[in-house]
Amino acid sequence: MVTLLYLLVWIALSQLVNNLSDVGRFSSAAFGQVTMEEMNAFVRFGMMPQLYLPDFELTLVGKLFFIIPWIFLWVMELGYLFYVRGTVRGENLGYQSIFEGFNYFFRAIFLRVLQTLIVGLGMILFLVPGIVLFCGFSQVQLLILDHPDKGVLWLFKESWRIMRGRKWEYFVLTLSFIGWFFLTGLPYISLAARLWYIPYHTATMVYYYDSITGQGPAPKAEWKRPGMF
Repeated sequence: MVTLLYLLVWIALSQLVNNLSDVGRFSSAAFGQVTMEEMNAFVRFGMMPQLYLPDFELTLVGKLFFIIPWIFLWVMELGYLFYVRGTVRGENLGYQSIFEGFNYFFRAIFLRVLQTLIVGLGMILFLVPGIVLFCGFSQVQLLILDHPDKGVLWLFKESWRIMRGRKWEYFVLTLSFIGWFFLTGLPYISLAARLWYIPYHTATMVYYYDSITGQGPAPKAEWKRPGMF
């Protein structure tokens, strides 16, 4: 039920982004981007007006409309991670814990933006360095929950330290979920697949983190990579 609540919020915010995109593209026509005759011609011949209009996402207002929902999604994602981490460690947490990420609001945003920029730059330059950076900094989200008093730089350095010699292991672990990831994109079963995939994937990553850092109730347990089924 907690995952369903989180997923419904995620879908609602994502749909908001899509709706704002459509409204913004059509609204831009009212500011003289195209004439009414051209707009009528597009509709008459079944063409998509957004192909001929400046993207709403490129305007200042458009950027704000798109950034704000994604910021809330990032913070909610951290809150859901907080819930799963507590559940894995035997804590009795309620649905309200998925909003715990708002206690880390600005740091969570800065952390996510910096992580995305670093990994994205690595992916643009060369694919392999991007994957290495992705794996090396993969634990920063969990580290901020366990060490809320630490700075962002320390979180990145600590993630890199604990992932030393484990990057390939983590990469293989991530790839083991690729079948479920593709299932979440299929029509009709997408919601059901996500209801299974999101807690399964998140809990696995928490167990992995606990196993390499000594956190959690059973840090000495042998780690086994999960399969698709």
